[in-house]
Amino acid sequence: MDGARPVDDVGLERSGDFSYDEGAAVVATNGGQSLTDVVGGRGIAFNYSRNQSFVDYGYPAAPPFDGSKLWVCEAAHATDDTSASPATMGIGCDMTGGSSGGGWTVGNTVYSVNSYGYSNQPNVMYGPYMGSVAQGLYNSAQAG
Repeated sequence: MDGARPVDDVGLERSGDFSYDEGAAVVATNGGQSLTDVVGGRGIAFNYSRNQSFVDYGYPAAPPFDGSKLWVCEAAHATDDTSASPATMGIGCDMTGGSSGGGWTVGNTVYSVNSYGYSNQPNVMYGPYMGSVAQGLYNSAQAG
């Protein structure tokens, strides 16, 4: 992709650790316009209280969904997955595979993203807590 490059200064892309299921990319300007100037964008939050009510977006593709429509869950923080370190956050949401990467927002700010679920918890979606590691990745991309 011309003008885009992955940012990997943190070195977590191959760790398989859901605590760090996040990424960043730097996109070149086009005629002096940034991507967010053209299509819009949201803010991003780091090191926030987990006790939030989120609006979660995604395109779930595994049954009973088909990936063709944007779905929304409005849910408060419900649980933490302490098998991850740092613990990931869980919200009540029945989205399935295919929704990964969809943002968890509070107002116009992204706080987390859809990452994974467990088959024995069909109505819980987990996402990473965006702490200092995510902030370092973001700062590295900004400096890119």
